Amino acid sequence: MESVVMCVVQALLAAAGDGNVAGVLEALESGADVEWADGEGRRAAHLAAGGGHIGVLEVLVSRGASLDARDKRHRLPLHAAIEGGEVGAAEWILGQPGQSLDVMWHGMTLLMWAARCGSRACVEWLLDQGADPWALDWYQRTALHW
Repeated sequence: MESVVMCVVQALLAAAGDGNVAGVLEALESGADVEWADGEGRRAAHLAAGGGHIGVLEVLVSRGASLDARDKRHRLPLHAAIEGGEVGAAEWILGQPGQSLDVMWHGMTLLMWAARCGSRACVEWLLDQGADPWALDWYQRTALHW
Protein backbone atom coordinates (compact mmCIF):
# COMPACT_ATOMS: atom_id res chain seq x y z
CA MET A 1 0.00 0.00 0.00
CA GLU A 2 2.85 2.38 0.85
CA SER A 3 4.33 2.03 -2.65
CA VAL A 4 0.95 2.99 -4.16
CA VAL A 5 0.81 6.09 -1.96
CA MET A 6 4.35 7.05 -2.95
CA CYS A 7 3.52 6.62 -6.64
CA VAL A 8 0.50 8.90 -6.27
CA VAL A 9 2.55 11.50 -4.38
CA GLN A 10 5.34 11.35 -6.95
CA ALA A 11 2.73 11.77 -9.68
CA LEU A 12 1.37 14.85 -7.89
CA LEU A 13 4.79 16.46 -7.52
CA ALA A 14 5.75 15.67 -11.12
CA ALA A 15 2.48 17.00 -12.50
CA ALA A 16 2.76 20.18 -10.41
CA GLY A 17 6.29 20.81 -11.65
CA ASP A 18 5.24 20.18 -15.24
CA GLY A 19 2.18 22.42 -15.04
CA ASN A 20 -0.13 19.48 -15.74
CA VAL A 21 -3.46 20.48 -14.18
CA ALA A 22 -5.17 17.24 -15.24
CA GLY A 23 -2.34 15.19 -13.71
CA VAL A 24 -2.55 17.17 -10.46
CA LEU A 25 -6.31 16.61 -10.28
CA GLU A 26 -5.91 12.91 -11.00
CA ALA A 27 -3.26 12.50 -8.29
CA LEU A 28 -5.38 14.39 -5.76
CA GLU A 29 -8.46 12.32 -6.63
CA SER A 30 -6.33 9.18 -6.18
CA GLY A 31 -5.55 10.21 -2.62
CA ALA A 32 -2.36 12.26 -2.82
CA ASP A 33 -1.93 14.65 0.11
CA VAL A 34 -1.73 18.20 -1.25
CA GLU A 35 0.87 19.03 1.44
CA TRP A 36 3.17 16.05 0.83
CA ALA A 37 6.81 17.14 0.50
CA ASP A 38 9.78 15.73 -1.37
CA GLY A 39 13.17 15.09 0.21
CA GLU A 40 13.94 18.83 0.14
CA GLY A 41 10.67 19.69 1.82
CA ARG A 42 9.23 21.15 -1.39
CA ARG A 43 5.53 20.71 -1.80
CA ALA A 44 3.56 20.72 -5.03
CA ALA A 45 2.96 24.46 -4.55
CA HIS A 46 6.72 25.11 -4.53
CA LEU A 47 7.19 23.17 -7.75
CA ALA A 48 4.23 24.80 -9.48
CA ALA A 49 5.32 28.29 -8.40
CA GLY A 50 8.89 27.72 -9.54
CA GLY A 51 7.62 26.74 -12.96
CA GLY A 52 5.13 29.59 -13.19
CA HIS A 53 2.15 27.23 -13.33
CA ILE A 54 -0.67 29.44 -12.06
CA GLY A 55 -3.42 27.01 -13.08
CA VAL A 56 -1.83 24.33 -10.92
CA LEU A 57 -1.43 26.78 -8.03
CA GLU A 58 -5.12 27.61 -8.27
CA VAL A 59 -6.06 23.93 -8.06
CA LEU A 60 -3.66 23.24 -5.20
CA VAL A 61 -4.84 26.20 -3.12
CA SER A 62 -8.48 25.31 -3.78
CA ARG A 63 -7.69 21.84 -2.41
CA GLY A 64 -6.05 23.17 0.75
CA ALA A 65 -2.41 23.75 -0.17
CA SER A 66 -0.72 26.36 2.01
CA LEU A 67 1.26 29.16 0.41
CA ASP A 68 2.94 29.58 3.82
CA ALA A 69 4.53 26.11 3.76
CA ARG A 70 8.32 26.27 3.94
CA ASP A 71 10.79 23.78 2.51
CA LYS A 72 13.84 22.49 4.40
CA ARG A 73 15.68 25.74 3.61
CA HIS A 74 12.70 27.72 4.92
CA ARG A 75 11.66 29.00 1.50
CA LEU A 76 8.04 29.60 0.56
CA PRO A 77 6.40 28.91 -2.80
CA LEU A 78 6.80 32.67 -3.37
CA HIS A 79 10.57 32.28 -3.11
CA ALA A 80 10.41 29.43 -5.63
CA ALA A 81 8.50 31.65 -8.07
CA ILE A 82 11.05 34.43 -7.71
CA GLU A 83 13.99 32.03 -7.99
CA GLY A 84 12.45 30.72 -11.22
CA GLY A 85 11.96 34.26 -12.55
CA GLU A 86 8.21 33.65 -12.66
CA VAL A 87 6.68 37.11 -12.19
CA GLY A 88 3.17 35.89 -13.00
CA ALA A 89 3.27 33.20 -10.33
CA ALA A 90 4.77 35.62 -7.78
CA GLU A 91 2.08 38.16 -8.59
CA TRP A 92 -0.65 35.54 -8.25
CA ILE A 93 0.71 34.36 -4.88
CA LEU A 94 0.96 37.91 -3.54
CA GLY A 95 -2.64 38.45 -4.60
CA GLN A 96 -3.83 35.70 -2.25
CA PRO A 97 -5.11 36.45 1.26
CA GLY A 98 -2.40 36.78 3.88
CA GLN A 99 0.49 37.15 1.43
CA SER A 100 2.84 40.12 1.66
CA LEU A 101 5.94 41.74 0.16
CA ASP A 102 7.34 41.83 3.69
CA VAL A 103 8.43 38.17 3.66
CA MET A 104 11.97 37.61 4.87
CA TRP A 105 14.21 34.60 4.25
CA HIS A 106 17.41 34.42 6.28
CA GLY A 107 17.22 38.18 6.71
CA MET A 108 16.74 38.83 2.99
CA THR A 109 13.77 40.66 1.50
CA LEU A 110 12.06 39.35 -1.62
CA LEU A 111 13.85 42.04 -3.62
CA MET A 112 17.22 40.84 -2.30
CA TRP A 113 16.26 37.26 -3.13
CA ALA A 114 15.28 38.24 -6.69
CA ALA A 115 18.55 40.11 -7.15
CA ARG A 116 20.56 37.21 -5.71
CA CYS A 117 18.78 34.78 -8.06
CA GLY A 118 19.54 37.03 -11.03
CA SER A 119 15.89 37.54 -11.91
CA ARG A 120 15.83 40.99 -13.48
CA ALA A 121 12.14 40.68 -14.34
CA CYS A 122 11.28 39.92 -10.70
CA VAL A 123 13.53 42.72 -9.44
CA GLU A 124 11.80 45.22 -11.72
CA TRP A 125 8.35 43.92 -10.81
CA LEU A 126 9.09 44.03 -7.07
CA LEU A 127 10.35 47.60 -7.37
CA ASP A 128 7.14 48.50 -9.22
CA GLN A 129 5.21 46.92 -6.31
CA GLY A 130 6.96 49.20 -3.84
CA ALA A 131 9.73 46.95 -2.52
CA ASP A 132 12.30 49.01 -0.62
CA PRO A 133 15.66 48.93 -2.43
CA TRP A 134 17.36 50.38 0.67
CA ALA A 135 16.15 47.76 3.16
CA LEU A 136 19.01 46.09 5.00
CA ASP A 137 19.57 42.39 5.61
CA TRP A 138 21.17 40.93 8.74
CA TYR A 139 24.60 41.93 7.41
CA GLN A 140 23.62 45.52 6.56
CA ARG A 141 23.49 44.82 2.81
CA THR A 142 20.85 46.14 0.40
CA ALA A 143 19.52 44.48 -2.74
CA LEU A 144 22.20 46.40 -4.64
CA HIS A 145 24.80 44.13 -3.04
CA TRP A 146 23.60 41.22 -5.11
